[in-house]
Amino acid sequence: MSRSYRNVRPKKHWVYSVDQVQELYSVHRNTITNWVRSGLRATGGTGPQLFRGAELARFHVERLERTHKQLRPGEFKCVKCKAAVFPEIGKVTIDKTSDAKWMARSVCPDCSGIMLKLLGETEHDFILSHKKHNTSLVPRDETETRIPAGVVKIDGGDVSNWCSLNDRILFEWLKYATKYDGKSTDAHLRAIREFEALLQGKCFGKLKSDDAVCYKQHLIERLALPRAQGGLSKSSVSHRLASLREFVKWLKDQQGYRRINASLPGYFAVPRKVSAPVSKTTDKLFPTIDEAWNMVEAMPSHQLIQRRDRAIVALAFTAGLRANALISLRRKHVDEQSRTVFQDAREVRAKNGKSYTAKWFPRTDRFEGIVRSWLLELDRIGFGPEDALFPSKDDLARPSPKDGADHVPVVPMATSDAVARAFSEASKLVGKSYTPHSARHCLKALGDKMCRTLEERKAWSKNLGHSSEKVTETYYAKMTESQSAELIDRMRSEQKWSDEEKELMLDYLQHLLTRGTPEFERARTLVEARARLVEEGKVLE
Repeated sequence: MSRSYRNVRPKKHWVYSVDQVQELYSVHRNTITNWVRSGLRATGGTGPQLFRGAELARFHVERLERTHKQLRPGEFKCVKCKAAVFPEIGKVTIDKTSDAKWMARSVCPDCSGIMLKLLGETEHDFILSHKKHNTSLVPRDETETRIPAGVVKIDGGDVSNWCSLNDRILFEWLKYATKYDGKSTDAHLRAIREFEALLQGKCFGKLKSDDAVCYKQHLIERLALPRAQGGLSKSSVSHRLASLREFVKWLKDQQGYRRINASLPGYFAVPRKVSAPVSKTTDKLFPTIDEAWNMVEAMPSHQLIQRRDRAIVALAFTAGLRANALISLRRKHVDEQSRTVFQDAREVRAKNGKSYTAKWFPRTDRFEGIVRSWLLELDRIGFGPEDALFPSKDDLARPSPKDGADHVPVVPMATSDAVARAFSEASKLVGKSYTPHSARHCLKALGDKMCRTLEERKAWSKNLGHSSEKVTETYYAKMTESQSAELIDRMRSEQKWSDEEKELMLDYLQHLLTRGTPEFERARTLVEARARLVEEGKVLE
């Protein structure tokens, strides 16, 4: 198995402990020790070894590049993991070949693969000398890397290299930042590293108000630049200043940093010229619920992967989940009997780590049919409760588990790219360009038409995962999740129709619609549904 680590991508701004590096690369602690001997630079200072993500990436890129160059004395190329490495001197043996040459053997310190190298006389003497004195084959200057880990680009130019003095406090901040979701943490850390780079790696314990003013002015100047030259939008400037303000608030309470001026966070306040509202806003593009159905209905469903994408879009309009939560659901999170989706933040990538149960929205019956069909198909294929609700293309091809055999759960996809692609392909079919978030806008607009009381509006808002609805939160007690679910069920059973739907049914009954048109089919569905409810005594004539 190749261990070139091509697919391992440490986050360049992060700081990793030895245990985290072990988990990231799936290696033994001794392997990391060998990496350090071979040139991986640990963060300075006292305490456990820490490694910046950029340094981990540099080290492995350089090792991979080394395999395409002439090996240095004492350096072997492992056929198994493709790395160019210096083995431990005690594990090197040398045998003489039949043609009076020498063959060196050793074990790869990374993958334990056998390494062979045909030696010339000079390298033979070189290795024997190291074996005699039991000294490492790694050159003394190996740690003097050619690609500095601390180089950061700002405005297109490279900032001089430094040995970061702040990695250890940032490692502690990353523990605190677990309250954010992954993307928010990345955004905060990107701003912090940019600030650090602008100050040429200055120790955060020595921050002054002038440093904050300098950074703020740097961001404001980038407002006037085009994006290709490093320009920023007002939103980006606001978010980066807010990230620094929150970080410095936390920093000044940490041991060793309490001499920082208590007023320093205020210097990162967003200037009025940045926070002032823009004169023109862009309207959000989203479909009506009927347009959404036309889009989903037009999606192809001949192949399994197409039916998966169709179900992704259908569930987005049924339960209103965000893309990241949607793609990280498992089969057990969806209960078709109670018409609910449980967004369990312990397993689902929920925004702000929030767990809640979403009822399937009224007027989404047509989408429900597609979702139910997908659930049945997963059951038929052999997927279980712990398996991903929307597996990747490769995982969909897995055979059904054998009776009595251990079944390794199919994990959800790591990103929401599949959701974005599904919406992109679906909206192209109707000549539009909708994002996954357009489903939430669509459901919000549907609620505006259906909700008649403030209580109903609050239930609708809560079912979208919002913690409050402005008006109802101000004047009424906070609604519980059970109350919200009960009201959604009541709204479904009472079958309230919007004014638009009532007019559509009247037009149908008065034979004003053209047979075969989408309006005619929609009206007929509504009239038939109402007739069934009248028979059941749930609606008065």
